[in-house]
Amino acid sequence: MRKFEQAEQRAKEVYDSRHPHAFEGVRRLMAAVLEDAITAMRAGGRASSQARHWLLSNDREWLFSFESLCEALGIDPNELRRNLFRMSHGSDGSDEPTVTDERKGDDERPDSRAAPSPSSD
Repeated sequence: MRKFEQAEQRAKEVYDSRHPHAFEGVRRLMAAVLEDAITAMRAGGRASSQARHWLLSNDREWLFSFESLCEALGIDPNELRRNLFRMSHGSDGSDEPTVTDERKGDDERPDSRAAPSPSSD
């Protein structure tokens, strides 16, 4: 390990020991985003479709991607997907949807401020 990396690691250890709850708010926000997506999936319509698309992505680059949130919260994303799909479809999992590889650039990420497009829902 280079000296810079050692210093960086030591600074993190000191910060973490002095501020053990520093990232608690971020974790709560991540949990709220996940909860909102689950609620949207159950609601149906366009929001459900968007939540399902987000849930089935295997993107790990974006901080608030499904897989990143699960990792930060200590949740197995594949197990959560299976359980959600079973709950929403009353399925045994045999017709479970497949995860998509949709790594997008920042300019292609959903923008919560964008006006909704017309849909047939």
